[in-house]
Amino acid sequence: MPGMGSRVTEVKFHNKNVDTTTELHVPWEGRFRFKYADLDDDGNIVAITCWGGPSGHGSWRTFHPDKIKTVKTTKGAVR
Repeated sequence: MPGMGSRVTEVKFHNKNVDTTTELHVPWEGRFRFKYADLDDDGNIVAITCWGGPSGHGSWRTFHPDKIKTVKTTKGAVR
């Protein structure tokens, strides 16, 4: 079906391989653990869904790729 795209748990973003062990920093929002990305029919990232935020107040968030500043592979919990 046209326009459906796909959902992936591994993607190349900011010249780095991003998977569920990757931490993303969104200015003014906090740090988040990558969960999945939605791609359009051409393979471009249209939305990135993550878990995280302020300490003790984690939540699911979805961001446009332009909002994400830093990508960092981590081990353990997102603070």
